[in-house]
Amino acid sequence: MPRLQPTKQQSLQLRILASKERVRAARFADWPSTFRYLSGRFSLHLENVMKPIAVPAVGGLMVALALFLLLSPVYPLRTVNAASFDVPTRLSTTASVKTMAAYTSVERPVTLLVQVNNEGRAVGYLIEEGQVAMQNEAVRRRIEQILLFTVFTPATNFGLPCAGEVRISVDRNVVLVQG
Repeated sequence: MPRLQPTKQQSLQLRILASKERVRAARFADWPSTFRYLSGRFSLHLENVMKPIAVPAVGGLMVALALFLLLSPVYPLRTVNAASFDVPTRLSTTASVKTMAAYTSVERPVTLLVQVNNEGRAVGYLIEEGQVAMQNEAVRRRIEQILLFTVFTPATNFGLPCAGEVRISVDRNVVLVQG
């Protein structure tokens, strides 16, 4: 049988196919060449993705920076003490003594922290000073009678009565009340 000769077109296609196969085989021949190929592909894909995004992103950053630089002189650089501009109001008050019961003297000074409810009555107390004097039953009874018959003005918060505390110091001849 006669030997068939490929046409020029078929010969060219076979050469192209052999060249592609040789490049593919060289591309994955060892680790460095494989890494170079994959990193080149990655950078190409990254460039193709970033090109359409880069111009609008950089433009947005530049506009934001320009606006910041234009508006930054408007803001004060020093700190302002807001309390210096504050107008005092009577939105909240502390509890205080309205009328005090008959007072009898005690031998040792006693300081109490009295809890006052929203109706102006003492509901409890803590002994801050004079624990020794309060161990005496008669002194304790006298102090509790004073608290029982004392009328307090309750603390207020936004004009409404609420619970509060009053500090009362009882000495021999002096009663000192601190709201």
